[in-house]
Amino acid sequence: MKAAVLAALDRLAAVGATVVDVELPHGAIAQYAQRAIMLGEAYAYHEPDLQTRPELYGKYTRQAIQQAAFYSAADYVQAQRVRSYFCQEVARVLGEVDVLVTPTALNVAPTFAEYDPEVMRMLPSFMGQWNVTGLPALSVGCGFSAAGLPIGLQIIGKPFC
Repeated sequence: MKAAVLAALDRLAAVGATVVDVELPHGAIAQYAQRAIMLGEAYAYHEPDLQTRPELYGKYTRQAIQQAAFYSAADYVQAQRVRSYFCQEVARVLGEVDVLVTPTALNVAPTFAEYDPEVMRMLPSFMGQWNVTGLPALSVGCGFSAAGLPIGLQIIGKPFC
């Protein structure tokens, strides 16, 4: 993953991009905030159907949304505070660069046979924090693993750019 993303950055530099390292020290915390916000809002919206017609949902979707029942209002409010702070942090960094480039995930996607929703739910991701910011983010392929599975690179832009 790392080698493929670094090679993609080298290719971008070779065609004229200026590549610089930036720090977003609260990115991991923003992922947790995104989860509390997303699941809390999904649960608030879907709760009536989850209570009366749970068969409308796939097993793993239902389980994921129902996890939000364990979040408190205080968790949601704190997550919104983190969201606000992280958005300020990202705006500051995007004032210095045109786009941010990150891996999409720590690993390649599993094959269908290897897919385990429980494991996937627990793995870190580099996608959720961009949902918190509301910024446009695009995952594009940047290579393949030794097993031939695609590797994703994510480009995060400024609003309306």
